[in-house]
Amino acid sequence: MKRMKQVVAVVLAVLLALGQTPARAYAAQIDQEANERVNGFVERMYQVVLGRMGDKDGVEDWTGKLLSHEAAGADIAFGFVMSNEFQEKALSNDAFVDTLYLAMFGRNADEEGRANWLAALNGGRGRQSVLAGFVNSQEFDDLCQGFGIIRGSMVDPEAGNAQPEDVPQQPDAGQELRKFVERMYEKVLGRAGDEAGIEDWVGRLSRHEATGAD
Repeated sequence: MKRMKQVVAVVLAVLLALGQTPARAYAAQIDQEANERVNGFVERMYQVVLGRMGDKDGVEDWTGKLLSHEAAGADIAFGFVMSNEFQEKALSNDAFVDTLYLAMFGRNADEEGRANWLAALNGGRGRQSVLAGFVNSQEFDDLCQGFGIIRGSMVDPEAGNAQPEDVPQQPDAGQELRKFVERMYEKVLGRAGDEAGIEDWVGRLSRHEATGAD
């Protein structure tokens, strides 16, 4: 026990000498981990959608926007899939659907789902509308949460022509922020968030007074 106290004392002394309190050191570690997770999400989009490694400036730009909540998962999905670079690949409908499954769900397409999406595309549904269906799904939300980012939502340009049951719900930004905060309470503190605390964090995040790293 005595030796343990001595070790702790030495660690604290080193941190103080470096101008860091234990709390600051821990916060710095959390920030670094968050940055690495989001960076991994961005790199993954480059590799799966564009088929190449991300350029340094592009990766840093997208990572910064996701960390600051200037952009959400939906924004980066739209930015990559609707980019000129991706469009110039001129993928077949089959390859397009397979790419969306890997990029948005992190898995290969199941036979039934793939057949349904191909039928929609071959029947005249636009690719942006199909992308919205993937982006607004719970499965893409789960993927985003795994990387520590907010999913956001994408407007389906053909939603007015779809049957009501086919139109995915598109939660507003406030709902997405609330889900993010509630998840932090549950995963980090192991409890449900108190209403005052949740509203405080949601307000600070929506006004950009705080980031997900904070």
